[in-house]
Parts: sequence; structure tokens; C-alpha cells
Amino acid sequence: MEKLFAHLKQCVCGKKVSNAAIGMFDKHIASVKNHVNLNSDASEGKEMEAANMLSAMVVVVPYLSKKAMKTVFSEVYQLLTPCFSPLTRHVLKLMETLLDHLKAENVESDLVNLIPLLLAYLNYDEKKPDDTIVAALKLMKNCLAKLVGRPNLWMEVLPSAFEAVSGLCIYSFTCQHFNMIMLLLRVFS
Repeated sequence: MEKLFAHLKQCVCGKKVSNAAIGMFDKHIASVKNHVNLNSDASEGKEMEAANMLSAMVVVVPYLSKKAMKTVFSEVYQLLTPCFSPLTRHVLKLMETLLDHLKAENVESDLVNLIPLLLAYLNYDEKKPDDTIVAALKLMKNCLAKLVGRPNLWMEVLPSAFEAVSGLCIYSFTCQHFNMIMLLLRVFS
């Protein structure tokens, strides 16, 4: 699929490629939202469909127009909940990929809404897999990096981010969490 989208974009079909991807996204986002709202009580088939759609969007993101990326980002960040779900990994990966390709001014208002969702997810809970916590921390780092040139927003979210990181450091004593703590310390360097 990646090669197909790359080829179509080179053939001056960029707008059509974005429209096709957004059409696919719009078709499946409702089921993803339902799955997230049901707290994983949906069927395994719906869960797999949602995960496949999110994974496909990760591959397609570099070939989307900036407007299409912004549309996807505005929808996807709302899927992050304080509780882990089987889709959490996919949501975090898609948001990270989108942030890598979007400029700060394109997502500034969404970042202000995303950061509290990330902070809520980062509250320590042994049921959350470490890889999703690390992914959420990397996403938080990317969000903070996007806000560097915006001192008012930066100062608004920084204390909460430090609080979340310190909470994780306090509750993560095991050797298994050592690498995660080191990453936490690098988030703010």
C-alpha cells in the first residue's frame, strides 16, 4: 500500500490520494470510536478492523495533504482514553506519525487538548503495558517540542507534564522500569 500511495502521489494525484485515504478513514472511524467508547466490549472482528484501519493510516500519513493530516489528527487524538485498550498502541503510533509530519501551527489547538489526555493516560496503573507508557511519553515529548515557540502554552502544560513524570518515577521502582525512567528524564532535556 505504501508503494502504491507513493507512486500515485508522484503521478500528480496527491489530492485524490488524500481524498481516498480520508474516505477510508471516515468510513471506519465511527467503528473505532464505538470500540473505544465500549471499553473493549466489542467483538474481536470489529477490534481487528479498527486496528487495521489505524495501522493503514500510519503507512499512508506521509502521502496525505497537510489538510488531510490535520483532519485525521483532530479525530484520532480524541480516541485516547485514560484506560488501556487493545487500540491504544495503534492510536499512539498514528498520533506520533502525524505529529512528525505536521507543523506546530497546524495542530496547536489540538495539542492543548491532547496533552491533558496524555497526562490522564500516564497516571500510574500496573495494568498498562510499559510500551504504551513509553509511547505516550515520546508523544508527550513531541507535543512539548511543538510548543517550544509558544511560551504561554508551554508554561501552561509544563507543570502538569512534570507532575506526571515525577509520579511515574515515584511508583516505578523495579529494574524493569529503569529504562522507562531514563526515558522520562530525557523527555525534558
